[in-house]
This record gives sequence, structure tokens and C-alpha cells, in this order.
Amino acid sequence: MFIFQDCLPKSKNENISIEYIAAILNSKLMNYYYSILFKGGHVNGGYLHFLVSYLNALPIIIRKTIHHDEIKEMVEKISVKYFWEVEKIYH
Repeated sequence: MFIFQDCLPKSKNENISIEYIAAILNSKLMNYYYSILFKGGHVNGGYLHFLVSYLNALPIIIRKTIHHDEIKEMVEKISVKYFWEVEKIYH
């Protein structure tokens, strides 16, 4: 799952960045949990089908941690790198 900066809504909790939430959703643990919980939600190629109702069912506890800013910076770097890789392919 990829979330581009331009598509990110504002977090309802201003203390938690949307990049931090994206990191949680993109984690291997959450991916594993999601695949077990919604195993019937696969589409062609074995990819998972992500629906808002499925995401709302995930047990995510959002709280600011000591690593929040570090994780946010990593997500920003990855997002920029991925954006430019996609730009090179399509332009």
C-alpha cells in the first residue's frame, strides 16, 4: 500500500502525523494481520483488496511515541523517492 503526500488528508489528531499512520498501515505486522483477518479480500495476483470498512476494523492505537518524528521523516523520504521513481517511468 502506498500513500502519496498529495493524497494525504489531515489527521484528526494534530499531534499524530498522517505519515506516522501510513507507516503503521504499511508495516509487515499490519499487512500480516490484515491478510489473516480479510483473507477473502484478495484480488488478481494475490494482492490484498483494501476497503475503508476493512481499514476501520483494524485495531490501531494511535499515540505519539518517542519515535514519531523519526518514523515521519523516514516515510517522507520514502514517499519522495517513490514519487520520483514513478515520475521517471511515466514521463
